Amino acid sequence: MQNTGYNIKGSLSCLAMLDVIDKDSYAADSGLQRNFNFTVYPFNKKWLKKEEGFFGGVPDKAISTKEKDSLKTHPDCKARIAKLTPAVEKVVNDGRKDFLVSETQFNALKSSFKFEVVEFCFVSKRISRCLYYALELLETNPNNAYLVTMIGKCFNEMYSNQKAHTLNRVVDLPSPYSDKNYDVLTQFIQNISLGDMASIGYYFLNNYKTVMAGDAGFEKALATSTKKL
Repeated sequence: MQNTGYNIKGSLSCLAMLDVIDKDSYAADSGLQRNFNFTVYPFNKKWLKKEEGFFGGVPDKAISTKEKDSLKTHPDCKARIAKLTPAVEKVVNDGRKDFLVSETQFNALKSSFKFEVVEFCFVSKRISRCLYYALELLETNPNNAYLVTMIGKCFNEMYSNQKAHTLNRVVDLPSPYSDKNYDVLTQFIQNISLGDMASIGYYFLNNYKTVMAGDAGFEKALATSTKKL
């Protein structure tokens, strides 16, 4: 980093970011209840009930602190930061910058890449992943027409596949080895019925009918979900 024009302290902030990057900040259980609770079709707590397998089910796989660390890097980031800080503080930072390219363009690209992940998952028929990422992004991008439409499209896709008995081709099954919040979503998908899929998708989109009137993608998704009721 000394041989670049970047702010040398960026090496420490990068390590700090890596230390928490794997922690999921999206609370799926409350998110599902908030987005899919409607006056005419209230959220059913049974949709979140975790199924038990044979002989009492498969317990959640507990991951120890050491295991969590081994999945990231050696030594852990906090230890690296502590060891690197004295060396970083010796470097003169005059004239160094956090961004050598346009900060505005960088942040715009960083934001758009998150949406591209959602689009990729939908196109590649990874519908449960698509739904999860779209709901997660909706937390920080409320009333975003693309995300709202994509969530509706996910329910339309799940409905069609469930009706054709091919749902397992487009959604993941609950697993104790999945991320906790993603596992909540996959369990939710397994718990809702065909009729629930149609109704939840429709009422979710219908909530945005006024504010998103005129958006072609949204109106197409809403029309499709209406036909499934």
